[in-house]
Amino acid sequence: MIIDSIRFYNYRAYYDEVEFSLPIDGEKNVSIIFANNDVGKSCFFSGILFCLYGEKDGESLLDLININAQREGVYRASVSIFATHEGKKIEITRVIEPRGNVQGQLSNKDVH
Repeated sequence: MIIDSIRFYNYRAYYDEVEFSLPIDGEKNVSIIFANNDVGKSCFFSGILFCLYGEKDGESLLDLININAQREGVYRASVSIFATHEGKKIEITRVIEPRGNVQGQLSNKDVH
């Protein structure tokens, strides 16, 4: 499987929708993630793991939703991986969202 791009929506450090393209051009088949501290590199990699495997044991789903989105009353987050496997395009998406119509302050049990 070759990952073509990754899209984050309100996942941890990534507010609103942020997409990263990972182009492959002939012999250039390596992408390097480089940035200053505290700008989302760890979130990038934890997002890939979350998308493929779900939350880690003991991890609060509510804590994975971007804090700025929560302040605006948006309690939905997702990570999508767009890839090519044996010539076919595939998409893998994992979503965090409220269970039904939740009123007032949300807790971890209110999201899935």
